[in-house]
Amino acid sequence: MSLAVLAGRAGLVGLCLCALAAPPDLPASPAQPVAAVLEREIEALVLLAGNRKDEAVASLREAAAEEAAMPLEFGPPLVDKPAHELLADVLLALGRPVEAASAYESALKRAPNRAASVKGLAPSKE
Repeated sequence: MSLAVLAGRAGLVGLCLCALAAPPDLPASPAQPVAAVLEREIEALVLLAGNRKDEAVASLREAAAEEAAMPLEFGPPLVDKPAHELLADVLLALGRPVEAASAYESALKRAPNRAASVKGLAPSKE
């Protein structure tokens, strides 16, 4: 997947983030940790679009750490593109296959046999 395609997804994810964000006067929502991960992912994609690659990777690492701290739940995931998988996609696109492989493996620990992570892992091992 090209960097342009990854960066172009920021607008769609932003719409989801707006729907999840709660006004400050309301009690905390269970969706707020998800919104925080999405916010980091959007930030990373915007940085990537601005050719700020190292900062984008750092933001994705933060998103992956935040997502990893969330409890696993049964049913469909709250985050459509797991942060470790997005980090891996970006690292692979940046020509950093060893780091990408590690991120794909982390994604697969959380979501075993996830097709996109399995598919991404193969070229990162070449």
